[in-house]
Amino acid sequence: MEHQAQCLEGLLRRAAAQEEKLSGLLFTEQSIRDADLTGLDLERVRFVRCVLTGCRMEKGSFSECSFEQCELTGCRFENGYFRNTSLSGCRADGADLRRCTLRESGIEGGSWRYANFANTLWDSCTIRNASMREVSFAESKLKNCTLKGVDLGRADFFKTPLKGIDLTECNIEGILVGDRFSELRGAKVSAEQAVGLAAMLGVKIV
Repeated sequence: MEHQAQCLEGLLRRAAAQEEKLSGLLFTEQSIRDADLTGLDLERVRFVRCVLTGCRMEKGSFSECSFEQCELTGCRFENGYFRNTSLSGCRADGADLRRCTLRESGIEGGSWRYANFANTLWDSCTIRNASMREVSFAESKLKNCTLKGVDLGRADFFKTPLKGIDLTECNIEGILVGDRFSELRGAKVSAEQAVGLAAMLGVKIV
């Protein structure tokens, strides 16, 4: 059962400093900015319309958590672990999630422009209806993942195999891959998308 918690900043700072796990809490419309929360360990914690702009949460663990319509712009989650965690309707432009592991988690809606997901592992995750223009997925692994309605315009997939990934309902205009385009081998695309990809390869369709 969730417990409505007050003083978001005090609880999170203390938990990170003392390496204490927080569980079963609900934070609503509270704010904390530019805080060092490295190593934060959360389980079954909900954030609803909270502001965490610029916070450092490197090496954090988020299990069965949810972020709903939260402001996560510029947050740093490097080397973090997300399990069965959802991020819905959040603004996380410029967020840094390099080297994170995400399992059975999901992103629904919101804006993640310029976010950095390089060297991440995605296992059984779902991304739907999110703006992810110019994000980096470079050198990442996507296993059993679903992408629907995602704007991936000019997203970077360098050295990220997309075999088995269905991109037919996503915008992939201008996506960045290696010179040999091997990342796209085995990906599922629509006929319209194939025309655009052929142009990237220098192939003229007449």
